[in-house]
Amino acid sequence: VGVIAIPDEVKTIKNNAFANSSLSNLQFTNNSTLAIIEENAFTSSKVGVVGIPEGVTSIGANAFLNCAALTRVTFGGNSIKTVSGSTFEGCTALETAALPEGVETIGQRAFNGCSSLKTITVPASVTSIGVSAFGGCTAVTEIHYLAASATTSASSPFQNGGAAKVYIGNTASKVTMLPAYLFNNTNISEVEFVNAEIGSVTNFNNSVFSSCAKLTTVNFNNQQVSVIGENVFSGCTSLYSLTLPTALQTIGVGAFNNCSSLYRLTVPASVTAIGEEAFKGCTKLIEVQTNLVVNAGSPSYGGLASNAKHVYSLSSTDTYFKN
Repeated sequence: VGVIAIPDEVKTIKNNAFANSSLSNLQFTNNSTLAIIEENAFTSSKVGVVGIPEGVTSIGANAFLNCAALTRVTFGGNSIKTVSGSTFEGCTALETAALPEGVETIGQRAFNGCSSLKTITVPASVTSIGVSAFGGCTAVTEIHYLAASATTSASSPFQNGGAAKVYIGNTASKVTMLPAYLFNNTNISEVEFVNAEIGSVTNFNNSVFSSCAKLTTVNFNNQQVSVIGENVFSGCTSLYSLTLPTALQTIGVGAFNNCSSLYRLTVPASVTAIGEEAFKGCTKLIEVQTNLVVNAGSPSYGGLASNAKHVYSLSSTDTYFKN
């Protein structure tokens, strides 16, 4: 087939329309009335670049599955609401696919195995992200998570991905919820809170970043995060640099359990509650700065100072604690 121009009056590209074809160049005009791309429409074709027209509202499951030559996908407007399961799965050459604001659902395995994808942006409008939606994206270096209050399943959408830096929110989009298991057991390396306001334990709970063995640094940038819930960072064995937010009030059960590289921590004066075993297994946490009444070696406050050699008050000017 090679090159094909889709007529303006075509409103639907049907199931299997160009599956397994030699189509390499797909063209639309600015007057396209296309609204729906059905499942398997371009599966295993040779298409290289796709510009989704402005009026498209839905892309069906497997629509571009295993299009190994596909390098770039652009979206002409904000009409699209659903990117279905496995839509771009196995597009191993795909480097660019910036989802537009307006997308609400990203189906399971939607971009799974897109091993050339460099940047992932989850728009603020997203309310649901499926299992392994971005799994196996091994080249990813940045994840921009902007969804205000999305839901996920009990398995991360970012499994087996690259050692990415994660940005929570941006200047235009405030994140108010991080769903359970969002980045659980992934290869992320850094987390930067840019614009977040999280005030409920149900909105930052249940292993959001747990078992991220390559995570070294988390910076809350004094965002309005008042709670870190149950097991949120448990098992992050490489985490050594952590700046807690000044608005923090509650540290949940097991929140930093087995963060075995964490060696220095300042607990803000606003913290009033620390759950059981919050710092269990933090064997290198030898310096703690806090206004809580706790002595070095004490198991209280979730084991905060159980391995500490030095505990300082927040007013301390002791230079030994300074970086």
